[in-house]
Amino acid sequence: MKKPENIAILIDYDNFNNELYLEWLYKAINKISPNGRLLVNYAFYSNLSDTKLNRKLQKFELTPIMQINHSDMKNATDIKMTIETLKLLENEYIDTFVIASNDSDFSAVVDYLKFKGRYIIGASTKDVTSQYKRRFDDFVDLNAMINQSTAQEVMFDDKDKRINELLTHIKNIMDASDKEYVHLSDVGNILRDIYKKKFNPKNFGYKNGRTAEFFQVRLKKYIECKKDGLVVLIKLRT
Repeated sequence: MKKPENIAILIDYDNFNNELYLEWLYKAINKISPNGRLLVNYAFYSNLSDTKLNRKLQKFELTPIMQINHSDMKNATDIKMTIETLKLLENEYIDTFVIASNDSDFSAVVDYLKFKGRYIIGASTKDVTSQYKRRFDDFVDLNAMINQSTAQEVMFDDKDKRINELLTHIKNIMDASDKEYVHLSDVGNILRDIYKKKFNPKNFGYKNGRTAEFFQVRLKKYIECKKDGLVVLIKLRT
């Protein structure tokens, strides 16, 4: 099968919205298809209270597709994403579909797209089964990318080995961004993925569980923090 040329990206924004993960996703797609043309760039969402939505839509040039959940029993966003995918399939010139979601509910859609001869790229930030990954022609496993990158040895001089390990994670997360400063909330969310939801400053010997205070006080020697309104931005000290 030929490499991707005309690409449609469909992002399940309700569960795939961390800004750093989005940056890595587009970098990975560019690596898979350096000459590919991005024709469709959709973000499907139902969370109307997301205050960061507009900024991310502008940064990644995403077309928002909103779907209100009228029932707690069904994921209306997934259904809408499936419908729009099948509608795009009517365009013969789209030869590649990128399905970015932390759900494994799109197996039937992926199988149908492949049956129709399309090149399929999957992406997830969570653990998904190897069987699910094999359904795709390429799979961007951001969870594995994080684990691989944090395996690199980085020397920090803190007396607490747990802090040195944490700083190694933070450095590799921030190295993947093109920005000088990154949002602390995005880094914190990725750290929760790395530590399997158990990231808490108390686990590193700090007096409480306040993440911003932990970075500003305990990690002050290694990390510079600044505020942009209510948002805390961080960068590693040189």
